[in-house]
Amino acid sequence: MHAYGKPGPGGGPDQRICAIAGDLTPAPFGADDFPVGCIVTDPAGRILFASHYVGTDLGFDAAQIIQTHIDDMFTRASGLLIAEYLRPALAQTRRCDETVLTILTPERHRIPVVVNARMHPRDEDCVCWTILRAEKRHKLHDALLRSHELLEKRANRLRKLASTDELTGLFNRREFLKRAGESLTFSAQNGTSVALVIADVDHFKRVNDTFGHDAGDDVLRELAHRLRHACRAGELLARYGGEEFSFCLEGLSLAAVRGFAQRMHQVASEVRAPDKPISISMGIGLHFDGTGKTLTQTLKEADDALYAAKQAGRNRTFILDGEKLITGT
Repeated sequence: MHAYGKPGPGGGPDQRICAIAGDLTPAPFGADDFPVGCIVTDPAGRILFASHYVGTDLGFDAAQIIQTHIDDMFTRASGLLIAEYLRPALAQTRRCDETVLTILTPERHRIPVVVNARMHPRDEDCVCWTILRAEKRHKLHDALLRSHELLEKRANRLRKLASTDELTGLFNRREFLKRAGESLTFSAQNGTSVALVIADVDHFKRVNDTFGHDAGDDVLRELAHRLRHACRAGELLARYGGEEFSFCLEGLSLAAVRGFAQRMHQVASEVRAPDKPISISMGIGLHFDGTGKTLTQTLKEADDALYAAKQAGRNRTFILDGEKLITGT
């Protein structure tokens, strides 16, 4: 090990200090291999050992500071902090972690450092110090923060991909079912109403067959864009699959649900495919507190109502409340 220790009686290093530093224990590494200043002091604060980092990175001649007082390495303010905080902490808990101090080099340069100190576990007369330039710790901290932010961004993108329909940018079916289920739970607990809507583009197959799938995708994107901007607070929109869209409406009366259906029919009529306006058919299932209907049952009613709307000629809305079929628009 190429660290500096206190000379012993025969001119060689003191065996006790070398043992602390590890010279008497064969190992493939030593204190000089670590990018941090390692210092050992006696109870009075005299330096008994210093690693090469103290010289290469902290501006001191490690050999010359042996037997000097460690407080002489620091500014006066840092010396007061050592006396008033660090040493009492050592006396009480045998260690003091992550104390930010300032070193004053022989050339009068000030170097902020992070200091850790503890009583040596096998020699009560010694205190072990590690001293690291604060800028290196800050750079590492900044790098860790950047890595954390990058991971967060990636996680957010993955969450968005998992919940978003790629073509339209709307929520996908899985996210819709999750949120609709939460709405029905809230409805059961708070006595509010929920309406689940399934909307289907009429004769959409003709659009794909006549104008191609690219034109069909354009229609779906345009319709999704217009539906999204027509939705109000409490109206959740998703792409249910294919040419089907779904809505979850919270807290609306039956009259308000009918008004919603009329609004969506008007929005759909503003989209062309590409030679004429499109139309949509909608089915709505109702859920009220006390009905005991599940998400699956309410969606089944919406699907049955949609089938009835198509059978009746399309471009209309039917509402199914249990066994009762209601013409919406």
